[in-house]
Amino acid sequence: MITKAIEFAAIAHNGQYRKGTNIPYIVHPMTVMYYLMDNCCCEKQLTAAILHDVLEDTISTSKEIEKEFGTEILEMVTYLTEPNKSKSWKERKEHTINVIKNEMPLNVLYVSCADKLHNLRCFHENYLKIGEKLWSNFAAPKEEQKWYYKSLADAFIHRAKGLDNKKLFEDFNEEVNVFFNSIVKFD
Repeated sequence: MITKAIEFAAIAHNGQYRKGTNIPYIVHPMTVMYYLMDNCCCEKQLTAAILHDVLEDTISTSKEIEKEFGTEILEMVTYLTEPNKSKSWKERKEHTINVIKNEMPLNVLYVSCADKLHNLRCFHENYLKIGEKLWSNFAAPKEEQKWYYKSLADAFIHRAKGLDNKKLFEDFNEEVNVFFNSIVKFD
């Protein structure tokens, strides 16, 4: 199922690149999958990781995902997809935080955290290369990005309480603190 998902996502994301880079988009879901592999996640989580952006960022449909990968994978991917891109950045991010805090099943929570961790690590790497120019690639300024990532860290750490396998959530929290408290300069 993982190989099939990689092929599907590679075709769906063909010609797309990570914001502000010349890195093919497929690198992102592949890296998310590797983070999950390092955290002993299951095949369904790895499959959802590969597919997590196809509904949001490509012309792929829910029906295609369900037909190719089944209802459970579609449900996982749907949790990882912003439902209404016409809303403001802040409204969409508040929705994401709320879903993580209150609704997202634990198996999907790992995928979400790995996705956000890779995004933040890319921010970090790009910030070290281009500095403040980084923020021009995004819909929200650094202060709002800081609010969003700190809110995510709080939500992930809250949900991870009592879990045996919480290293991924701790890694995310640490990356948020290092990046926004030590690396990024605020006026």
